[in-house]
Amino acid sequence: MLNANTTITGQENTNKHGLAGLVLSLTVLPTLGITALPSLIVCLLGLVSKKRRKRSLYGILITCVSLILLLFAFITFTPPGSIPPPLNVYKFKRACSQAAFWLDFKKEAIVDIQSQNTFILVRHGAIHYRTEPGSFQAQEIIDFAEANGWKYHLSLPLFEEDFKKLENNSFDEYREADLAAVMFYFIYAPIQINTDCKVLAFETGNVHGYASAIFISDDGSEMVVYYYSPSVPDPAMKFWLPFGFEELREQRMQTTTFERSMQ
Repeated sequence: MLNANTTITGQENTNKHGLAGLVLSLTVLPTLGITALPSLIVCLLGLVSKKRRKRSLYGILITCVSLILLLFAFITFTPPGSIPPPLNVYKFKRACSQAAFWLDFKKEAIVDIQSQNTFILVRHGAIHYRTEPGSFQAQEIIDFAEANGWKYHLSLPLFEEDFKKLENNSFDEYREADLAAVMFYFIYAPIQINTDCKVLAFETGNVHGYASAIFISDDGSEMVVYYYSPSVPDPAMKFWLPFGFEELREQRMQTTTFERSMQ
């Protein structure tokens, strides 16, 4: 009788462990994984018995699936710069699939990769390259981009002072309206060179016509590929450049031409 009672009690405890583990497994997603370890421990205790282990098995399965989903969400939707290599490569490919070919461009010079995907609101990312001066030439980059489906439109010089004004939001409201508009358009770039550079504007197939850009430092030692593809409730549009981009380009081209004529 004692052995029979002990067996029944053990089975009841096993049933309790299995049920408790199953219930805990259902809380793994809502608690963002906090209850994952207790759930697995309780479910494993429920597997000690050779009978009635289905609840424990279901609990372990649900816990594992929940952890995989949480890992997927963490990699995909966390802010730029929060994922270490090589997970940042996977994240960039998911968030910026139309720019993934840049991961094969001069791989040895890539020093940072950042991206973000916030469901249907915005997908953007940047790849930062750094190597010897003169390594990045505009025409070579344009040729590579167009060979992979990007269409080059215009370029614009930006200076270190421009990035300082962006950082301090110290634009002259009247004289620098075009510059402010251009700089604020690129404010979403998770990586910036912040020095004298040339910005190449590309059409990348965004349904709303948003431009992506490539920044090349004046000495050709650094480059940042910036992909920007938000999804907004606006109708489809043809490609367009940020307000003030073409105007600012013309201003600076005229200034450069004038300075050259004075030399």
